[in-house]
Amino acid sequence: MTTKTPSTEELRRAQAALDALNAAYEYFTPLPRVVSQTRDTREDYVPYTVAA
Repeated sequence: MTTKTPSTEELRRAQAALDALNAAYEYFTPLPRVVSQTRDTREDYVPYTVAA
């Protein structure tokens, strides 16, 4: 069984893909709700337009 070592270019592409995935995850993860804010307005979530 032979192991192939990734090239520098392959490692850079993989890192760029991971960076993009992390940015997307951070963007789409909802902000934690503050109970006192949601209790007054009876909202179940914070809209992304307000969070952004």
